[in-house]
Amino acid sequence: MTCKQTRYHIARSVVEKADAFSWLTPQDDGTVYHDVRGTFLFVSAKAVQQLKDDGCFLYDGITWRLVEDNSPGQQWHVRADIDGTEMVIAYDPRLMLYMVRSMRHNPLGIDWTLQ
Repeated sequence: MTCKQTRYHIARSVVEKADAFSWLTPQDDGTVYHDVRGTFLFVSAKAVQQLKDDGCFLYDGITWRLVEDNSPGQQWHVRADIDGTEMVIAYDPRLMLYMVRSMRHNPLGIDWTLQ
C-alpha cells in the first residue's frame, strides 16, 4: 500500500486476519515500513466476515457496529461503541480489499473521505 510517498509492506495474513489498524503515519520523505502488523486504510477480511455474521467487529479493542448495509455486501456504515466515530467500508474489487472510504464524528477531529 502506498500513501503520499510512504510505502507500507503488509503481509497477506494481516490483510486476511488483522484486528487492528497500523498507526504508522505517511511521510513526505519516501519512508518504507516493512512488516506492518495492522491494516492501513482498510480492514481485514476477518473483520468484514464478523460484521456480516454478527453485525459488529472488534478492531483495536473497539467494537464497531453496523449502522447500514448498502450495495448488497459491498459497502457498510459502522459506528464505534466507545465514542460514536463513524466509518464507511467498501469492497474494492481492483485491490481486493475492504477499504475505509470515510471516517467522521471522530472526537479527535480526524475526519476524512477517501476519493
